[in-house]
Amino acid sequence: MNRLKFVKIIVFFLTFLLFFGALTALGTIYKKINNTTPIPNIKLNQPKGSFIADYKIEQDSIFILVKGGGDSDRILITNISDNKQPVATIKIN
Repeated sequence: MNRLKFVKIIVFFLTFLLFFGALTALGTIYKKINNTTPIPNIKLNQPKGSFIADYKIEQDSIFILVKGGGDSDRILITNISDNKQPVATIKIN
């Protein structure tokens, strides 16, 4: 009789873990599908004809490679958490 109670407890526990794991997995998938983090608007103030050739995001900073516009190539560094203006500009010759 004790063995049967022990087996019932184990089955109940494993069923609970399976149910909890499935709910956690579904919640994680739902969050990834419905990612609602807003993309900040960043004003670059670059000359007409400029275009973004490449960018890289690291933590709270965005590094943007801008080309064209009658100016030499440049890298704009923007901190997206504090202000939405370029913090620094690195000119590339």
